[in-house]
Amino acid sequence: MAKVVNDIVLVLVIVIVIVVSMRNSSNLQTGHRLRHNHNLFTDSGWKPKFASEEKVARSQANFGTILAIGGADFALIASDYCMTSELDNLFPMTRQSVMGCIGSWVDVASMNALIKRRGQMRELDNRSKLPTEILASIISGTINSRRLFPWRTSTILAGLDVMGKGAVYQYNDVGQRGRFLYSVLGSARNIMWPQLNHVIGKPQHYPLLTKERAFDLVRDCFMDASRVHTVIGDTALIKIITKDLIEEQSLKLR
Repeated sequence: MAKVVNDIVLVLVIVIVIVVSMRNSSNLQTGHRLRHNHNLFTDSGWKPKFASEEKVARSQANFGTILAIGGADFALIASDYCMTSELDNLFPMTRQSVMGCIGSWVDVASMNALIKRRGQMRELDNRSKLPTEILASIISGTINSRRLFPWRTSTILAGLDVMGKGAVYQYNDVGQRGRFLYSVLGSARNIMWPQLNHVIGKPQHYPLLTKERAFDLVRDCFMDASRVHTVIGDTALIKIITKDLIEEQSLKLR
């Protein structure tokens, strides 16, 4: 009787070992598939990106290009027209700031409306004009509030800070922001970025950057990109932000 019990116990142990080994093997295969899918997911562009990175997210690659430069007493932001209705990607937020946004137009429009409403509420609560730094924080919080169901957008904010200096903010997919001297997002980023680095990428170049030189640089970037890139629109819109006004100029590319 004892021998029969021992045999039954031995069989049960063998069955348990086989079941556990099969389950571990299945988990390893599932984990491999998950890691493989995760690599595909991140390679497609859905990860935080800042101005120093070379890859362009999928949401940035199909809906135009935005370029922004911050100077000593001005900021400049430009975008190309990629829609037949001539809807541009630049949205004046205050008298000294403009937000550039590319991606799904539904997400762009809804995010722009929400940020404007929150900015107006902030102005009414404080009874004062909205500084660019506070607006940058509002945009960051608005994007972060949708981190579980993110907008398919990429955003740049250009304007003047409280000291009157040009400021350029770029955001990633979860609302984290960084301030840069210049930034570019979109389909023509890989074409424009080397030219920007060459002309104004070094510290000694910044004191020589005037409003006229920045405008010429933006014009050259879009003109060069339009010659080699089919995704660039036929017209570029350039907005120059100073302490007095926001000047708007249109540039024919083709």
